[in-house]
Amino acid sequence: MQAILVKDDAARSFYLAEAPTPKPAPDAVLIEIYATAVNRADLLQRRELYPPPVGESDIIGSVLRSRSLSEKVAITAAFKEKALPLFINQQIHPVIDSVFSLAEADKAHAHVAANKNFGKVVLRVRYP
Repeated sequence: MQAILVKDDAARSFYLAEAPTPKPAPDAVLIEIYATAVNRADLLQRRELYPPPVGESDIIGSVLRSRSLSEKVAITAAFKEKALPLFINQQIHPVIDSVFSLAEADKAHAHVAANKNFGKVVLRVRYP
C-alpha cells in the first residue's frame, strides 16, 4: 500500500512510499482508504509531540478510532439520512482551500502548519 511516512531526519519530513499493509486484530477489520487528509494532530505526531492513542494506527492521515458496531451503524444511518442528501442536492459542500498531489504532502503540511488554509487541504491521489 502507499502511505505517507515520516523520515528519520532532523526535519521529520513526510514522504510517499510503499508500506506493508497492516494486519488487523482478530476483532477488527481492515479498511481500504481511497482518500485521506492530514490535520494538526498529524503535524504534531510527525514531530513526536502527540502520540497516536494506545492501540490505534500510527499511519499518518488515518484517524479511525474504535467504536462499537451499533455506534457505527447508527452514525452511518444518520449520515445517509441527514447529510448525504444535502451533498447530493448541492445544498452543502466542503470548502476546498487548495489541492496538492500526494507527492507534495510536505508542501500541504507546511501550508496547514503556517495556518494559511481556510477549508480543506486536499491531497490528490491518482490511481491506475
